[in-house]
Amino acid sequence: MKLILGVAASLALAASPLPLPGDRAAAGGRHRVEPAGPTQSRPPPRRCKGVHIRPGMTIQSAIDAHPEGVTFCIHRGTYRLTEPLQPKTGQRFIGVRRPIVSGARILSSFVRREPYWVAGGQTQEDSTNPQGVCRPTTYTGCQYAEGVFLGDRNLWQVTSLEELVPGSFYFDYAADEIYLADDPGGHTVEASVVSHAFASWPAKRVVLRGLVIEKFATPAKGSAVGGWAARNWLIEKNEVRWNHGIGICVGRGTEVRGNRVHDQGQMGVCGGGGRGIVFENNVVTHNNTEGFEWGWEAGGSKFIGSKGLLVRGNRFSHNVGTGLWTDTGNSGTRYIGNRIEHNAGAGIYHESSSSAVIRDNVIIGNGTGAGGWDRAGILIGTSTDVEIFDNVVKKNAGGIFAKQHGASPLISGLDVHDNVIVMCMGSTGLEVGQGIEADAVYSGKRNRFERNTYLVGADQTTWWRWRQEARTRAEWRQFGNDTKGRFGTTKC
Repeated sequence: MKLILGVAASLALAASPLPLPGDRAAAGGRHRVEPAGPTQSRPPPRRCKGVHIRPGMTIQSAIDAHPEGVTFCIHRGTYRLTEPLQPKTGQRFIGVRRPIVSGARILSSFVRREPYWVAGGQTQEDSTNPQGVCRPTTYTGCQYAEGVFLGDRNLWQVTSLEELVPGSFYFDYAADEIYLADDPGGHTVEASVVSHAFASWPAKRVVLRGLVIEKFATPAKGSAVGGWAARNWLIEKNEVRWNHGIGICVGRGTEVRGNRVHDQGQMGVCGGGGRGIVFENNVVTHNNTEGFEWGWEAGGSKFIGSKGLLVRGNRFSHNVGTGLWTDTGNSGTRYIGNRIEHNAGAGIYHESSSSAVIRDNVIIGNGTGAGGWDRAGILIGTSTDVEIFDNVVKKNAGGIFAKQHGASPLISGLDVHDNVIVMCMGSTGLEVGQGIEADAVYSGKRNRFERNTYLVGADQTTWWRWRQEARTRAEWRQFGNDTKGRFGTTKC
């Protein structure tokens, strides 16, 4: 029987009686009850009560002049920083009509040095340069945090004058000069000079709402907003864009809701080092614009050492790297109701961690820039006690896959059930790396695939992988997988 997955709003199975993701009664599987929580972030108020800051005033001066717990109403305009802001505990920064907090200054003085235009006196080089790993390794421009913008177009950094072409810039750090191949006449040209917008230490319970935060020369692994020391912050309804490193990074107890985080040089968001981090209803798109090697650390997100991380109702799309990535020491992770599409790496990657629930997500078209098993829609690497259910995993470069790529912990407690998996390439299954005893993973470790629905291309039969070999449907089921599953074909 041929089953076809319709692309309606719910991605339901057209003309099919099969249970859909989210239909728990029909699916009949075991499910963990998630605690209720808010699903909508609060919009910026139409009126702001507090200390009013208007264009021409200095935000840091207002911070210094007022105590902890004060609300600042930042009115529409552009506020160009000369140093990172140092908020105090409990202070609230509320944007009125989308003010811009910028880490760039305007370059207005160019000299013609045929065939280029040159701006001198550029002493903003970050002391951490160079930093990071670029892709390909023959390119090193991503390691330098200083950016240049022609209008609002982020120019590509080349590392020699001979490479300079329209759409790029060359920073001669020894001479403190920036070279352009484009005529700056009639354009606003900006150079990023400040490393961070809001520093996280030592302030707690800071609120950022309704701001546009852009063009910071954030070094690799650094963030324009926050950091792991940002504890119990609330970051909501902001637009964070065009920063070199990471857009938003947070620590224990921080909630990040309703933000648009796009076009960061390295990565959209990150977090870790504590309990109670919430990412909800954010849009994280088109990150890793500066050519970072995303197997190193780049793309949509990365979380390390988190406890009880909740990632719910977000959209992660078109990031050059993994969409959602929990790497090393995460436990109690919940990925719920996200839409994850067209990221170059895996859609969701839970690696070297434990106890996670991945459910009710729509994961489409990911992994086309990756190789090996890293192409999966959902990828589990050397992790324990992961339940994956009620997801739609459609036409990624792989299905739902687990890989044992390290000696410990051994993959165990992997429960993949009641998902709809559409594959036109790649595999679904479990693979053990070289030098690791396969029986230790395949036997007695409670790793199972059950009651999943598969729609696969008709051009091959071995869409599954188990015990180190590609398997047909019959072989897959002989090993005890999806004995109650559904199988059909789809147009590829």
